[in-house]
Formats: sequence, C-alpha cells, structure tokens
Amino acid sequence: MTAGADRAAAWRVRAALRPGILALTGHLGAAGTHAHAAVQVLVCTRGAVLLGDGHQQAAP
Repeated sequence: MTAGADRAAAWRVRAALRPGILALTGHLGAAGTHAHAAVQVLVCTRGAVLLGDGHQQAAP
C-alpha cells in the first residue's frame, strides 16, 4: 500500500453538504498542502488534533 493510500484509508467520515456548509464528522486523516477559499472551523470533541502548514505544526 502506498503512503497516499494509507492517508486516504485514515479518513473515515460522514459528510453533510448544504449551501455554504460542508461538515465532516468522524476520523480525519492527513491531507497534503492545500488552501481554503472560506473560513474553516474545527471542533474536536475527543482525541487530539495536530495542524500544520508544511513549515510549522500547532496543537490547538
């Protein structure tokens, strides 16, 4: 299995899509460098989250 397939397998989410909203619930895996055209809100109700931008990492 490739590294990309490992990252894809780590994503186990349920998505809700409405005008102006995409909400993902579940286990999110790694994502490559990308950008968002809108505000992103992250809520973590259990476990840990590590955010990085390719240069720095920060745990919220």
